[in-house]
Amino acid sequence: MCNKSLPLSLPGSGDQGSFESNGILPPESSFVKPISDESFEKYRISVFNGYFLQGYARKLVHEIFPFRDNINYCKCGIIPVSAFVSVFRHSEFRRASFNGVVTCANPFLCPVCAPRIMGRRSSEIKQAVHQWLSESEENTCYLLTLTFRHSINDSLRSMFSNMKTALKSFWSDRSIKAMFSDAGRIGRVTAFEITFSSVSGWHPHEHILIFCKKFNFDHLVLNERWKNALKRSKLSGLSGIALDLIEARSCDKYLQKISAEMALSNCKQGRGSGSFAPFQLLAAYADGQSWAGDRFKELFKVYSQSHLHPLQWSRGLKSRFGIVDVSDSDIVENRVDPLVLWSMIPAPVYRKLSAFDKAFLRICAAIGDKDRFVSYFARIGARAGR
Repeated sequence: MCNKSLPLSLPGSGDQGSFESNGILPPESSFVKPISDESFEKYRISVFNGYFLQGYARKLVHEIFPFRDNINYCKCGIIPVSAFVSVFRHSEFRRASFNGVVTCANPFLCPVCAPRIMGRRSSEIKQAVHQWLSESEENTCYLLTLTFRHSINDSLRSMFSNMKTALKSFWSDRSIKAMFSDAGRIGRVTAFEITFSSVSGWHPHEHILIFCKKFNFDHLVLNERWKNALKRSKLSGLSGIALDLIEARSCDKYLQKISAEMALSNCKQGRGSGSFAPFQLLAAYADGQSWAGDRFKELFKVYSQSHLHPLQWSRGLKSRFGIVDVSDSDIVENRVDPLVLWSMIPAPVYRKLSAFDKAFLRICAAIGDKDRFVSYFARIGARAGR
C-alpha cells in the first residue's frame, strides 16, 4: 500500500523508541508477522491499515468542512457513545469489532467502515452466484465493464454527471433491453469503481455482473449502443475498450473471485502501476505526497454530493436468492452477524487507546487469544498510569 512495513506506524516512527513516543507500543507479537492463513492475513492488514489511514482521512475532510466538527466521517471507533465499549467476536470467520462507538457507515471512503461493509456485500454476491449456477447448467453470469475516455484535464464532477446520463441512456435503449431479455436476464449487480492516474486523471467505471442464461451476445451492437450513449452524454469511447463482456460460467472459482473484487475494489491495499484507488490515495498522502491528499478531498466532495453507493442490486434480485437486505449501518453496528461478547472496555480507558492499540486488540479478539488480549490491555493501563 505504501513503503512502510505493516502494521503501519505513525510518520517518522523508524524505531521502537518512536513507537513509545507516539503512544503506541512496539509490535512485540506474532500478529505483525505474516500468518499462514491468507484470508486472516488480509484481514489483519486491513484492520491495521484502516486505523492508520483514518487519521489522515479525518484531517483531509476537516480541511474541506472546517465547521462541521459533528460529522461522523472517520470518527469510527474513536468516540464512545456508552459507558462501556464492547468487543465482539465472530468465531466462525475469526473477525472482531467494537460496539458502543461512533460509526459513519461510509461504504466507499471510510478506511475503517468500508472493508467491513463491503466484505459483507462480497459474501452476498457469492451466495447469489453459487445459488444461480447450481440451479441449472444453462444459468451463467456475464461480467460487463463500461468505461469511457478520460484525461488529466477532465473534471471529476462533470464526469460523474455525464456518466450517469450515459448509463441511463444505455440501459433504456430498446435494443439493449431486448437483447438482455432474450438472454433471460433476472437481474444485475453493479459495482462502481474509481481510480486516479497522474497521467490520465480520474477513471470512473462500472463492473456489472449479469445473471442470465447462456447467450450469444452481439458485441458489435453492445459497443455501438454504448458509444452512442456516451456521445449523447458529451463523452466518448473506443469500440472494444469502452465496453467489455466476458462469460464466466465455465470457471466458478474465477467468478467468485470476480464477485469479491467487485465488492472490494475501492478497498484495494496494493499499489498498481501508477493507478490509485481511494485508499491508495490516502496511503500516498500518508507518505508525504500532498497531491494525493488534494485528489482525495476532490473525490470526497463530489462523492458526498452524489450519494453514490459502490454496489447496487437491481430491484428484487436479493429477494430472488433469499438474501435479507440489511443497511450499511446495521453491518458496522453489529446488528447482522451472530457475534459473541469478548470483552468490555470502560469508555475513559477506551478514549486513551491509540490507533495501534485498537487494531491490536481487535486482532487478539479475532484470533481468540484471550491471554495476549489481557496482557496487552494491562500494558495499556500501566502506560496510562505513567
